[in-house]
Amino acid sequence: MKTAILQRKETSDEGTFGALTFDSKTLHTLELPWRDLNNDGLGDPEKSCITPGTYVLKWIKSPSRGWVYEVTNVKGRSHVLIHSANLAGDSDKGWVAELLGCIALGLARGVMSEHKGQKIKPQKCVTSSRTACQQFFEWGGMAPVELTIKAAP
Repeated sequence: MKTAILQRKETSDEGTFGALTFDSKTLHTLELPWRDLNNDGLGDPEKSCITPGTYVLKWIKSPSRGWVYEVTNVKGRSHVLIHSANLAGDSDKGWVAELLGCIALGLARGVMSEHKGQKIKPQKCVTSSRTACQQFFEWGGMAPVELTIKAAP
């Protein structure tokens, strides 16, 4: 089974940013900030990134996203996907989020000040997400992938 490592680097209300390494390639990652209002150690579904750990990615056809990898066996969660998105801030604090607990990939990091034609306060983001996802999906080749997520140092 192929393996990949997602090393989280930094987190703020604007999102959790990291790096996904597989073979000799590295892509940027974006997830929601860690939120655990229930204090159960699992994070809040649809409001938080998932816990660090080792997971198996399964190739599935999502009704809303098409063919993507699903992060399986995430305790307290379902339908955690790797898909394209640019923004993943804490929406309860006024930031834009295009994720509900999933993982987005990007070729680079940047700052966006417009979303879907509307001005937003400048927000950290990942860029070229569709291209990054395509690269990862092609590398995975529809086969299961072991993903290890490591907490930020």
